[in-house]
Amino acid sequence: MGMEKNVFSVQILGYVIILLLVSAVNRTSAGQIAGYWGQDGNEGSLDSLCNSGNYGIILISFLSQFGSGQAPVLNLAGHCDPPSGTCTVFASQIKNCQNKGIKVLLSLGGASGNYGFNSADEARTLAQQIWDSYLGGNGNRPLGDARLDGIDLDLENGRSAFYADLGGRLREIAQNNKYKRVYFSAAPQCPFPDNSLGPQGGKFLSAKLADFVFVQFYNNPGCDIRGGTEGVISAWRQWTSGLPDPKPQVFMGLLASSNTGDQGFMDSGTLKNSILPRIKSIGNYGGVMLWKPASNNGRIYYNLISVGYTELATIEIQDRSLAIHFLPVTSEGLGTDFEVVVIVSFRSFPRWRLLGSIALLTSAIRGLLDRADQPLKLLTVVAWLKTCKLGVHEPADSVVMSSSWNRLTF
Repeated sequence: MGMEKNVFSVQILGYVIILLLVSAVNRTSAGQIAGYWGQDGNEGSLDSLCNSGNYGIILISFLSQFGSGQAPVLNLAGHCDPPSGTCTVFASQIKNCQNKGIKVLLSLGGASGNYGFNSADEARTLAQQIWDSYLGGNGNRPLGDARLDGIDLDLENGRSAFYADLGGRLREIAQNNKYKRVYFSAAPQCPFPDNSLGPQGGKFLSAKLADFVFVQFYNNPGCDIRGGTEGVISAWRQWTSGLPDPKPQVFMGLLASSNTGDQGFMDSGTLKNSILPRIKSIGNYGGVMLWKPASNNGRIYYNLISVGYTELATIEIQDRSLAIHFLPVTSEGLGTDFEVVVIVSFRSFPRWRLLGSIALLTSAIRGLLDRADQPLKLLTVVAWLKTCKLGVHEPADSVVMSSSWNRLTF
């Protein structure tokens, strides 16, 4: 689909980010995106994430209680209540994700859970319980008849012993039952090595079981973006070189927005320009993991993670009240059908003026934003130009504006 020749000179006051998604070219060079789901009752359904086409791995979080004689407890925040059986509604959504080729894993632990083992026998017992309840067994099944693809370890309470026994026994059970491949992942903090996961001291990552390692580059000022890009790159090098062979795929774990309640959010410009091009060349790059991916500008990250970008063009009003950035979502070249991210930034103003101004961007956008007549703050709008379908999502963070004023013609 070609673009019309238009000249835009727009006087707008406000902040809005618009992602114009036209049919995409292939993303063979893309890293995967992994996302944790389950700890925000307002984050939407699994279907909404998996149907977006952006994810390769979904981590259902968390199995937050186990070991030390406790019965395993699944905690999905406000989504459902496992004891009452209401979480079985997600069985069909999990299978929908898997039918799209997305791996769905059960994440164990979390920042506030009550978990840990006193012995290897306890760990092996949990392996059997996970098999029976979430993988190929026939026990009580909180998520219904969906059969998950493996487990993830997000260990943050300092109790690190016997997780290799858990993983080894679970793999053994799956092999004995001729189950599909079971995947293992872990989510260490970015200081290397991780206190709970290793790979030192016989901890889980030393056992060579992990397929994916989601290193959390947030809540750690020594190695997250608050310490500068070189600190991030240095920590990445430690993780990619320090894991035992055969080396797993390593993912950069990031906050999906600045509104998750955590610290160390990396803005999309820094990710795109200063981080991704370098970590992709270092080795073992698997992609990016997002914490709370359904929040705010996590949607922007979908299109910034996979490839290297050269900005196509930028228009900006002289007083910096407006900036429009056009970026391709692929480094494979632009054909007749390709995907473009259009980022528009401006300050709050009445709805009627937004409608008139955005209409100048493309004749394909019609009747945008059926909202109350009040000043708008931050919105994210996703528009499929071929069908002119529009969806309004949660507020997005502001983007970095360029310093010059250019009038765009395309």
